[in-house]
Amino acid sequence: MIFVAGVVVGGVATEFASNYVGRQVHEALQFASLSQAQQEAEATYFQRSPEIAEWELSKLIPLLTTPSKPPYYTENERTLALFLTHARLAKIQKAQGKQAEAEQNLAAASQFVQKLFPNDQLDNSDQVFTVLSKFDQLQKPK
Repeated sequence: MIFVAGVVVGGVATEFASNYVGRQVHEALQFASLSQAQQEAEATYFQRSPEIAEWELSKLIPLLTTPSKPPYYTENERTLALFLTHARLAKIQKAQGKQAEAEQNLAAASQFVQKLFPNDQLDNSDQVFTVLSKFDQLQKPK
């Protein structure tokens, strides 16, 4: 009887440990994938053609819209990343004459910048692009 109870408890403990470790590994891989996608999108934005940058930035949005667990990506970091991604897309699309797409991304960027800076009135495109240019100056490779 004690042997059976030991086997059951051991099985439950093993199942719990494997599920916990599996979740941790899965979350770490998701974060690594997101981090790599962000680096690639940023590099193409600064160094490649607008068409490639638009494609990379567009690929990044679905990854950013799925919240990750707090130790990997805080809500403010995710909001900032979404602001930068949408604002950069709007800037590229506006330069390419894709006005409708640019306006959609600009509207999204405006919402995210309002979350980041709730006390500031940053509701027109010039203000959003001004904030973007300040971040771009900090992040631009030298």
